Amino acid sequence: MNQHDHPLFELLRGKVSIAAMDLIFNEKKKIDNLFNHRSVCGHHLSTTCGLPCACQLSGYLESGQKVSVDAVDVFWRKLDFSPAYIIPDEKIDVREEMKKVTKHVLAQPESV
Repeated sequence: MNQHDHPLFELLRGKVSIAAMDLIFNEKKKIDNLFNHRSVCGHHLSTTCGLPCACQLSGYLESGQKVSVDAVDVFWRKLDFSPAYIIPDEKIDVREEMKKVTKHVLAQPESV
C-alpha cells in the first residue's frame, strides 16, 4: 500500500503537494512514539510548515475524520501537478535570460 493511500489523506490527494503529504505521513508515524513515551508534540510541523502535527493527526485518527485541505497551509496547495523539468541538452544563457527579466521589470510602472 502506498503511504498516501491511508484514508486519513483521502481529501488531500490531488490537492496538496506530494512533499506536504510526505511530511504529514512522517508526522503520523510519530504518533505512537509520542504517546508510548509520554513525549510532548511541540507542534513543530504545525508552526513551521502550516501542516497538521502529530497531536492534531491523532485527533483526526481518534475521531475517524480525514485531514481537510483547510488544515494545510496554502503554500502546499499546487495548481499545476505536472512535473517540472529542464531539458538536459538545452543550453541556457543565464545572463541573457536575466537581461530579459531586468528589462521587463524596469518597463513596469513604478506602482507595480
